[in-house]
Amino acid sequence: MNCEAESAQMAICSREFSMRISDYLKNSNASIGRRRVVHPAVFVSVVDEDCRLLLRRETDLRLWALPGGGIRPREHPADAAVRECFEETGLLIKPTGLIGVFGGPEFFTKGANGEVRHYTAIAFKAVIVHHSENAMSEQTSEFGYFSQNEFLSLNMPAASKMIANATFALCAGPISDSSGKNIGR
Repeated sequence: MNCEAESAQMAICSREFSMRISDYLKNSNASIGRRRVVHPAVFVSVVDEDCRLLLRRETDLRLWALPGGGIRPREHPADAAVRECFEETGLLIKPTGLIGVFGGPEFFTKGANGEVRHYTAIAFKAVIVHHSENAMSEQTSEFGYFSQNEFLSLNMPAASKMIANATFALCAGPISDSSGKNIGR
């Protein structure tokens, strides 16, 4: 694997992505050592009326990524999606559907101390219900909406690219109302 140190905290490889470590993961890492464990995670895909996808720019690594992160013990995945999106962007969202469940080599992380984690991620489609000014976390330097063509040129983790591609594929499909009746595209 061709790795390049992007920061003192994380080495990003061509098939890895970054995710900040919660206190829960720090504690579990201390108890399990260097054994590989699969951790549940969520990602959020918010698209506007022009099928542009909301992405956030990570402060430390300068990568564009979907909002998301780990699911806490006893937390419902949809609640984790709402929490993570709010923590990272200041946007309060409502999950409206499932993009998919993702895993594989694109969902490995490697910390500076050599710990390796593997995530299985649930990706939700969501709409914004409220924007809180100045609520964006220190993890995010900026966020914006990107079309499918624009996102192709962004420096992004492979995991976010995979979920973004699935989101754009859903945008290209027929649009249906709440009864399932096709109303467009």
